[in-house]
Amino acid sequence: MSAKQSAPPTPQRAVRLLAGDPDRLADEDRRFVQALRERSPSIASAADLITRFCVIVTGKLSDLFDHWLREAEVSALSPFTAGIRHHEDAVRAALSEPWSSGQVEGQVNRLKPIKRPMYNRAGFDLPQVRVLGHA
Repeated sequence: MSAKQSAPPTPQRAVRLLAGDPDRLADEDRRFVQALRERSPSIASAADLITRFCVIVTGKLSDLFDHWLREAEVSALSPFTAGIRHHEDAVRAALSEPWSSGQVEGQVNRLKPIKRPMYNRAGFDLPQVRVLGHA
């Protein structure tokens, strides 16, 4: 490896680069993604399917979901689509309903680090004071 050439990204970083917005990548990362896509059609196809899935979910485009799912089931994403099939009703509800559990999940994640250190050390009074600020 030459002094100018850096080490390739880890597999996790490569996935993030492939799934990310190519316009927001640094030049070196953009070249890596392009080379990876050129060398592996299955990786390029999977990255395209992931990008389309993100657009479907963020845009709540439920009419595109069935076609995407059929296409993804016969790709490298088949294990992922098996999980989606297992929870298909919930995915369809997320794509079609205006409600979200995001606020609830955010509060749960905010409370977890507060209560974890107090397990088996305090009754309900201490968590109540730390979370609500009063008894």
